[in-house]
Amino acid sequence: MLNKYYDVTVSKVGIENNRVDEATLFQVVKGVQADDIFKKTLEYGIGNWELVNGSLYVHYDREGNGYTDEEAQEKIQELEELIDNADEEDEIAAWKADIQNLEDGVAYDIHQIYLVSEKAARILIEESDEIVFYNQELNAYVWCITFCGADWSEVLTSIPLNPERTA
Repeated sequence: MLNKYYDVTVSKVGIENNRVDEATLFQVVKGVQADDIFKKTLEYGIGNWELVNGSLYVHYDREGNGYTDEEAQEKIQELEELIDNADEEDEIAAWKADIQNLEDGVAYDIHQIYLVSEKAARILIEESDEIVFYNQELNAYVWCITFCGADWSEVLTSIPLNPERTA
């Protein structure tokens, strides 16, 4: 089993769960805290921030399973196909309830924002589902942190520690 990500040792929690933890990812990305950057660029009219990675919402089905925007749309299409081919009214009602839940996303709270290099942004975009914004006028990327109050080494990312295990 691998225990490093870009030559940074992954936390015990990350190793146990075969995922890169946020503390390790932060050591790789090395962002500079910029919590007021959205407010300041808006205030001074300096470009617009475009979401280039991740999802600002999490969508839940009736069982509490979480989905990204893209995953929720795929699940909705799947459920709509099931409804089109179903006869059971109880099943149809349950699937419609799931569709309603999936359409109503819950916005993530952004607790911290880090200005990151283009190289760091590429890592985040290509390897994770972390929230990343880009401002063309500034030619700048920011990474948004959506958890608060937890030890970064105990918060797992979507990045598999050992990519060969995910097929």
